[in-house]
Amino acid sequence: MLYLRPATMEDADHLYAWRNDLETCANSRHQNPVPRKRHDLWMQINVRFGFPTRVVLIAETGDATPIGVIDFQARDPKMASFEVGMTIAPKMRGKGFGSAALALACKKMQDKALLAEIRSENRASRKVFRKCGFLLMSEADGFAQFKKERVNARAD
Repeated sequence: MLYLRPATMEDADHLYAWRNDLETCANSRHQNPVPRKRHDLWMQINVRFGFPTRVVLIAETGDATPIGVIDFQARDPKMASFEVGMTIAPKMRGKGFGSAALALACKKMQDKALLAEIRSENRASRKVFRKCGFLLMSEADGFAQFKKERVNARAD
């Protein structure tokens, strides 16, 4: 069983290690490892003070083992759409946690349109996002853009 909770500053070491994992770097928009000072600043801005325009969730197993992070960043002033990013802890990959964690997170954000930009060659992430109801919208310059409409979407 998986659970989600808001990230806290105590998660900084896990998030730093997961972000700078070689596979994570290879699949990230910015592929270089992140220096610790920059990561700590990111934590301050986005975890400590980011809500409601930034929602950073930690996925955990029933015994409180952290297995990944799902990060939502507002893409418009009305916060009607959010870009989604996620990282699964290297030791937890390939066990189905990605789909389960993303599905749970999407339920929390079901009143928002969700966007994701995934490296074209990242088959695992593409599969996870498709499994969670994201549709491929376009593909260019080595990235695939996916979108999931909000539940009960209506014209504003």
